Amino acid sequence: MEILPGNWQQRQATKTLDTLWGWGREVQVNLKDDLLLSKDSDGRTAFHIAVYHGNKEILEKLWCWGREVQVNLKDDLLLSKDLNGQTAWGITAKTCNKEILEKLWCWGREVQVNLKDDLLLSKVLNGRTAFHIAAAYGNKEILEKLWCWGREVQVNLKDDLLLSKGLDGQTAFHIATYYGNKEILEKLWCWGREVQVYLKDDLLLSKDLNGQTAWGITAETGNKDILEKLWCWGREVQVNLKDDLLLSKDLNGQTAWGITAETGNKEILEKLWCWGREVQVNLKDDLLLSKGLDGETAFHIPASYGNKEI
Repeated sequence: MEILPGNWQQRQATKTLDTLWGWGREVQVNLKDDLLLSKDSDGRTAFHIAVYHGNKEILEKLWCWGREVQVNLKDDLLLSKDLNGQTAWGITAKTCNKEILEKLWCWGREVQVNLKDDLLLSKVLNGRTAFHIAAAYGNKEILEKLWCWGREVQVNLKDDLLLSKGLDGQTAFHIATYYGNKEILEKLWCWGREVQVYLKDDLLLSKDLNGQTAWGITAETGNKDILEKLWCWGREVQVNLKDDLLLSKDLNGQTAWGITAETGNKEILEKLWCWGREVQVNLKDDLLLSKGLDGETAFHIPASYGNKEI
């Protein structure tokens, strides 16, 4: 069987670690404080580093040694934070390593960690949980695993996962929209229906701290597939397509029309014009001549950016 270079490196690292641990025992090093719990300049122990690189074999070795030298497995390994405030769980959430995440969850149960607060709902980055980050990376498998664990530990699936917000006021729905993860977006919409979220106000029209809804975010990113999906859902949940989507404004006074004129996406602009005609928008005043807070119309914006085609 062919051994991949990555596997070979990990095996070599494990052997080296074994050797160093053996020498430490031989020269009577304090194995707990001088090796296992020693930290680098970033405040990371070997446990943090193994998690970051996704080395499950080394991680299991460190956990075993931790038990051997009577480390407080919960506080000194599982919940220990580096200088950025990151635990092993937080690091794994960002690297989206499902195998390591499952291993940490298993150990958390073993050492009686508060699985809900210390792992599942712990803030990892900018007030975001592992659930938000899985939505950003488009990792459906991890997202489903977190949802399953949430049900297991009796998390409020609606408020603590689906509608929880980061420091920027964005839910997983906003985040999946921003990164153009259509499959994740559909999964979140489905779960929203399952836990009886008010799909219109809590997902489709929910605003982040910039006053942007999923609709405004999509206009900015220029993802036509997502924009069409949101329009379809808007019709499904009886959103006022004209006022709540097409003519809704962010904190800068920009509608999707103005945002799209700025990004120069001709295909999206044509789609918005078509929808405007469909819902009987005043195409002249509400689109072509509408102004943002700076007084610019869609005609001024491409002139500023030199976009001749728009």
